[in-house]
Formats: sequence, C-alpha cells, structure tokens
Amino acid sequence: MKMIDVANAAYGRWPGILTALGVDPKFLKNTHGPCPFDGGKDRFRFSDDGAGRWICNQCGHGDGFDILSKLNNWTLAKTKEEVAAVIGTCAVTPTPARDDDALRKVCARLWREAKPLVEGDPAWLYLLNRIGQAEPFARKLRLHPALKHMDGGIFPSLLAQMANPDGSKCVGIKRIWLTPDGRKAAVEPAKATLGKVGTVRLGPIAERMGIAEGIETACCASLRFGIPVWAADNAHALESWEPPEGVHSVVVCGDNDKNYTGQAAAWGLARKLVRAGLEAEVRIPERTGLDWADMQMEGVA
Repeated sequence: MKMIDVANAAYGRWPGILTALGVDPKFLKNTHGPCPFDGGKDRFRFSDDGAGRWICNQCGHGDGFDILSKLNNWTLAKTKEEVAAVIGTCAVTPTPARDDDALRKVCARLWREAKPLVEGDPAWLYLLNRIGQAEPFARKLRLHPALKHMDGGIFPSLLAQMANPDGSKCVGIKRIWLTPDGRKAAVEPAKATLGKVGTVRLGPIAERMGIAEGIETACCASLRFGIPVWAADNAHALESWEPPEGVHSVVVCGDNDKNYTGQAAAWGLARKLVRAGLEAEVRIPERTGLDWADMQMEGVA
C-alpha cells in the first residue's frame, strides 16, 4: 500500500489510529496540555484537522505519522505499515468539512496580495540567513507584507505555491512567518501549509532534476548538485512525489534524520522511480541530524 493511499485512508481516523497504536488519549485533546515527547506540562495541543495535526511550543509540529515515529523511534516505512494494519478498525472522527474550492480562493487571494521579493525585504533576508543567497530562487517566491498568524499576530511572511505531486496544479500555499530582519517569527508553528500538502517548483523541469524535503533544503541541494531541485513539503510528500513528463533522472536529496524518517522516504521514492523506469540517485548528508541546508551553511564539502 502506497504512502499516499495510507494517508488518504487514515484521514479523519487519527484519534482511533493513535489510540490503537498505544498513544494515551490524554494527548489527543485540542487544548494545551502535557507533551508526549519531552514531558512538558502545558505546551502540546492535538489540533486534529483530519490528518492528526499537533503543535508543541518546544518540539515543533507534525501529523499523526510524526507522533508515532517520534514516540516509537519508527522509520517512515514502519509507521506506514503499523497505521495500515489498524485503519480498518478505526472509525472516522467528525472534523470540520474541507471546502477545497474556498481554500483555493483564499490561496489565490494571498498570492495576489503578496509581492515579488526585492533585495533587503524580510523574505530576501531570510533566504540570505538560511541558504547564503537569494537568487535565483527569489523569483519563485513572494513576500506577504502583513499575514495574520493563527495565534493572532501579524508578520511579514514568505509564501510559496504548493503544487500537486507532478507540479501541474497549485493546491496550497506554504507560509513562513518572519521578523523584519529575516528570522523566523517567534510563533508556533512558524511554518504552515494552507490547503493541500504538495511540492514547490523552485526551478524548471529538466531531464535531470532533484527533489528534497523543505524549501531551504531544496535550494541548497540545487546549489550543491547544480540541477533544478523542487521542494516537497515533508517526508510523506517527498515519498509520494511524481516527476513530470520529460524527467529521466532524479537525485533524491534526503535528510539524515536520527529516526531515519528522511532516509526511508528518500529510498522509498528512489525505489518507486526505478520501478517506473527512471534513473534515481539518493544523496544524504554523512552527518546524523543534518540536511543539505545545514551542510550549506556550515560550509561542509
């Protein structure tokens, strides 16, 4: 069963899935409470939108797959297998209806309100801080001058259009809330996707191109390997990526995660690509805990 199929089948069933796989129900409430990862008393919230979303002021944010991976130190492949095994026994939990048409309209409005990046603006400075340069990636991104965060604050924000797996249609907007000097704003989460999870087209379609997890990592992988690299929103989106027509060779630029999530997703995608008749090469930083953006900023050869 493919990851995208498991994710779709699990949608709306995460409270039951997580409980069935040993997660204490006290962690599955949409109110601030104890964190299952670090023991914090009032920093974790299970804001389930159907995908098992959670937020912790210390640990970050993620979905149902991430909860299980972090708690059990499972690889992405192991987590997928465990979820697939219990999906059929878990009832759908009512969640707010998703109005895809309304979400698309909101995404389009935000993109219209945003402006192309110019040298010195917060998004330009963010790219300098994170990857060392803004060009040539700035032309694919935009700056929203005053975007409201779900906690109520208003910040300048970097926006990126999220496309479906093969990059042919916009399905969402990636938002990164910033400070005026180009740092991530002190809010949780500082990054969030509005609409569906997908891929950011940071370069043109080419016979040989790459895919990585995250905008910053994809930019740095493109600089390092000298090819266009698109950015998947997360490990699940990376493993589900489908190269567009005209691509014959793919460099899968994985993260070196301590829990092997990034590595498992990279090798899973590579296997799928090879089965489809494409050439695939997996490149992962040698040091544990690093991605290609970390390598770029540390000057690691």
